[in-house]
Amino acid sequence: MNELKQKINELLSAKDPKGAIREIKKRHASEVAEILREMQPRDRNLLFALLPAKLAAKAFAYLHLKEQKYFLNTLKNAQVRILLSNLSPDDRTHLFESLPAKQAEKLLDLLSINDLRETKFLLNYPKESVGRVMTPDYISINYDWSVQKAINYIRKNSASAETADTIYITDDGEHLLFKIKISKLILAQPNSQIKDILDETNVILGKLSPFDDREKAVQLIKKYNLTALPVVDSANEMLGIVTVDDLMDVQEEEATEDFHKIGAISHDPDDGITDDLANAPIRFVYKRRVWWLLVLVGVNFFSGAAMMRFEDIIASTVVLVAFLPLLIGSAGNAGAQASTIVIRALGTGHIKKNTWLKTFFKEMAISWMLGISMALAVSLVGYYVGGTKIALTVALAMMSVVMIGSLLGVTLPFVFAKLKKDPATASGPLVTSIVDILGVIIYFSIATFILSL
Repeated sequence: MNELKQKINELLSAKDPKGAIREIKKRHASEVAEILREMQPRDRNLLFALLPAKLAAKAFAYLHLKEQKYFLNTLKNAQVRILLSNLSPDDRTHLFESLPAKQAEKLLDLLSINDLRETKFLLNYPKESVGRVMTPDYISINYDWSVQKAINYIRKNSASAETADTIYITDDGEHLLFKIKISKLILAQPNSQIKDILDETNVILGKLSPFDDREKAVQLIKKYNLTALPVVDSANEMLGIVTVDDLMDVQEEEATEDFHKIGAISHDPDDGITDDLANAPIRFVYKRRVWWLLVLVGVNFFSGAAMMRFEDIIASTVVLVAFLPLLIGSAGNAGAQASTIVIRALGTGHIKKNTWLKTFFKEMAISWMLGISMALAVSLVGYYVGGTKIALTVALAMMSVVMIGSLLGVTLPFVFAKLKKDPATASGPLVTSIVDILGVIIYFSIATFILSL
């Protein structure tokens, strides 16, 4: 890749733009995007202007939002109009939903009537829905057609389709009936009827509503090992398809969002800043991290307030303070482990909301075993430092806080999911902060009871 970049730069410097285009046309659109990303503004603008319209649009789709905004602000209206018309419907929709409202409105005026109607149709669906990532550029054939008629139709329309690997079979009313691989059509006798070459392999394994969450599409693609999924309305009429490449982008975005929430970092997929930490502005990184930390500071304040309620027992038995970081740290770690496992399982579909009770009781047994093991270990230290009562206090406290931390880690993600919020919000920092407060109260309550005997 570095050699190609150098060669392109040399050709542009030698005022041989045609040579640069000949070289770059041999490359995949993602590689073209990478080259554009690292070029100087003048050369970048020149190269992009010289690219064939379709290649320019494909490369544009691989650019980050910040970079896309750069070209939209740099290009003339006539150039932007050509660019937008060559974007695939789903890429165009993603662009418009990511742009500020005023800028999106200006760009809508540059679309053709058909593209405008198509874009508004897709943008009408809820954010995070399948409707936002589907494309209406698919190929369907009629159930009553002959194989030859179907092949002729596919040849005529495949250039504008998102994929021609899987063909969908509908009736006269565009109701989805079956699917068929293009290879099966090619191998069939030309005079055969479509309906006569169908078997159990042509059954639709997975289909979506445009209002379904995008994560459902990801799960179905994985489950059935498909390259595309049909999207239908309530009457089973075809609206479009969702392809695996679009869902890979969705999965990456969702995974990034979850990781950020697990780290208590605010996330906005429309902010136009990527996860390129080396190039992200300091102000932006600071803003994304500071708000959650301030919230957690407020939550942790209650830990100090709780300790003040037990100042008498702390003053009389100072050794108790030595075990406090160990106890609340262990509880927080147990809670973070449990929440991470549950959040991931919910995201992959391995745990459903209706299996919460089973999961809860399983985690209860696991947390009890973990608590006993850790209690035995810490009791030996407690006995050595402070005798029998201290050993009993820290052992009971350890078992209690580990169990409570684990159960909170299991419960909070389900609570957020029930409230239709992202379960990843119930991440390690939040669980840890809550457990800190509860751990202090439980520990010193147990100490007060045992040491007063």
